[in-house]
Amino acid sequence: MHDGRAVGFIDVDTAHPGPRLWDLAYAVYRFAPLHAPANPDGVGGPQGQGRRAALFCRAYGRPADAELLDTAAERLRRLAAHIRERARQGSPAFRAHIADGHIDLYESDIAYLETHRAALLRAFAAG
Repeated sequence: MHDGRAVGFIDVDTAHPGPRLWDLAYAVYRFAPLHAPANPDGVGGPQGQGRRAALFCRAYGRPADAELLDTAAERLRRLAAHIRERARQGSPAFRAHIADGHIDLYESDIAYLETHRAALLRAFAAG
């Protein structure tokens, strides 16, 4: 809040304690962003994504590296599993996430991270 007005929003439906790398990897995934070209939130290819990820991580005080990339992919796998489980339990919101294609996007992004791993790691190192 600033001067009584909302200036930001934090989505907390999957918030829970975890390692800092877990949060950093997801933040880099969302804000670099490390998305496949088919993802409407995606910007550019591996070289630009890797450069932005490296800059983000430098500002955070940690290198962009293979561990970060692997953690981002694992975070997406677990997020997809969480969405499926909550939908199976009957949550209308999580059923809507599936219907809206969120899991498809996450799985596409995981495949992208794996397919372009070497290029992303080179860009991390150069970034």
